[in-house]
Amino acid sequence: MGQYNVAITSHPDNVAAVDAAVEVLKSTECIEQERRVRKGTGYITRSVDLADELFFDIEKAKKLLSNISLGKGVEVVWVLAQSTTDVFIYFHWQSGKLVRALICG
Repeated sequence: MGQYNVAITSHPDNVAAVDAAVEVLKSTECIEQERRVRKGTGYITRSVDLADELFFDIEKAKKLLSNISLGKGVEVVWVLAQSTTDVFIYFHWQSGKLVRALICG
């Protein structure tokens, strides 16, 4: 149905915060699939696909992800795209502060 991605990034000296953020997502059972860790450009990145239930409750997803960003001091980027409804959503938080939001569709 939908395509969900979350990229959680932090500087290399704060890998534990990135790991802790992913663990919070795992504990809420909101992860469908975890992607591999990518290293490059000075950041550690872990990406996960979110559960479909968050598509139906965008406010819940926004609250969860902004709280993780704030609580763990990491950047969180959420991209949701669904071709059947032509929906595209992009949110970016830095330490809990919403930096950018784009919603189309």
